[in-house]
Amino acid sequence: MKKILLSLTMVAFFGLLMTSCGGDKKASKTNETKAEVKKETTKAEAKTASVDVSKMKANLENGKKVYSKACIACHFTGVSGAPALKADKYNKEDWQKRADKGMATLLEHSIKGFNNNLMPPKGTCMDCSEQDLFDAISYMYNEAKATIK
Repeated sequence: MKKILLSLTMVAFFGLLMTSCGGDKKASKTNETKAEVKKETTKAEAKTASVDVSKMKANLENGKKVYSKACIACHFTGVSGAPALKADKYNKEDWQKRADKGMATLLEHSIKGFNNNLMPPKGTCMDCSEQDLFDAISYMYNEAKATIK
């Protein structure tokens, strides 16, 4: 009986994991009108443009909390091509290649989404602030031992 419950729990967990990481851009917006999508995109672009990462300081403790809440779903094992932190999936070159783009670009991608929403907007953490996302990025790259330029 315990084996069956464990199996069902694992199936449910991995189903949730797979649905929380990116997806089809059109499918995720089926209930929104084009005007609402346009308005949200414009807000996100304006918000990102106003972020000055040079004045932001990372709080790695908060970054770990945000990572554990939202980012871990894809970045632990490398779902949908995300760079992975899990030891047997970790590849420093994957992390460093992205780190070379710079923090402003990484933060913009995390806010707006990236790669046809394989990296979904805000990493599905819709209640995360820009500072939370900055902290999570800083935490992950610190753990990956990659240097953000």
